Amino acid sequence: MLCYHISFKCKHPCTPDHIISARIAGNRNRPCPMPHSKLILTPSPEAALPPTGQVVERLSAIGLTRETRATDVAGQAAYLAGDRFLQLITFLGCSPFVRLEPEHPDDSEFSHIRIRGPFAEPLFRSGPNTTPPRCPVCRHRYVHWRELAEQDSFNCEGCGANLSMPTLNWRQSAGTGRLFI
Repeated sequence: MLCYHISFKCKHPCTPDHIISARIAGNRNRPCPMPHSKLILTPSPEAALPPTGQVVERLSAIGLTRETRATDVAGQAAYLAGDRFLQLITFLGCSPFVRLEPEHPDDSEFSHIRIRGPFAEPLFRSGPNTTPPRCPVCRHRYVHWRELAEQDSFNCEGCGANLSMPTLNWRQSAGTGRLFI
């Protein structure tokens, strides 16, 4: 299982007196100290992809999700956090605020689980916090990596190795996959 952490900019205005706290979902009644974040899990590329139903069943069996489903603002299914969610996912900070339930039917600013895929071809996922990747051969740093994102392959500027977006070292801040949790 591979893991990526991607942050997205806050959807609502933040107050200047930020409270330092790690959290996944914001609450409009509290200051927003960090951008909205996603922890993305994906099977390793060589792993066979199980049917989505089996993934949902297994996540529920370990207590990460509940069978109950909510719907986010995009109309996509979002599984509510299960009984063991806070034991399986660690939130760091002196006082993390983690909201596990929606406050109203259109609420998407709570911790929930979504399953995307499986997709026929690997998809690339990144966010504003994506660190510049490095060549796995010579460690050349790709500061302008977004310009390479549309290319199937390219040669390393440092050593000439034939590379593609999935082969770069993303240091867990971006990556590719065919199934995302």
